[in-house]
Amino acid sequence: MDVFEYQVHGVGVAAICLRPDPAPRDPREIGLPPRSPVDYVLTLLVGVPQAELGLAP
Repeated sequence: MDVFEYQVHGVGVAAICLRPDPAPRDPREIGLPPRSPVDYVLTLLVGVPQAELGLAP
């Protein structure tokens, strides 16, 4: 497992593309199902407190 450090500022959605380097020959090497793509996107909400994400009454 690798650790990445990112800093984001402001309010909104941030998307980070995660791509292993070197790419594995078999996705199972990194814990993914067979024939899965090894690139994926991490989507974050920036500057939005969790308390504001509740369900509407």
